[in-house]
Amino acid sequence: MKKAQISVEIMYAVGVMIIIFIILSGISFNRRIEIIKLDDFLDKKNECLRLSDIITGIQASGNETTAIVNIKYPTDAYTDGALLVKGTAITPTTVEASCTYHGTLSNGTNALDLQGPYRIKNANSLIKFEKI
Repeated sequence: MKKAQISVEIMYAVGVMIIIFIILSGISFNRRIEIIKLDDFLDKKNECLRLSDIITGIQASGNETTAIVNIKYPTDAYTDGALLVKGTAITPTTVEASCTYHGTLSNGTNALDLQGPYRIKNANSLIKFEKI
């Protein structure tokens, strides 16, 4: 009659299963982090392309064309036709997304730092951003 004894083979098998579980959990965790980063990048790229389409459409539509847009992420609009969507204050080290637009900004040579609601106007073939 055995009293509370377990064989070495069963202990070994349980240990191997625990190690396999830990390895699979680590792989799953790393994959989840990659998916979250990719989702964040795609969301920013979508925001960049949306803003680019709006600016290009306003430029093409002619004078006095206006659009109201809410810019979700901090975005830099450069006069050379580039947009750069940056990380938020909560996640400043995330990947940035960039895209281009066709149009001429009215701010001269500086970049615009945009976030929040804006009215975008075409005034004499120059794109103006007005904070609402």
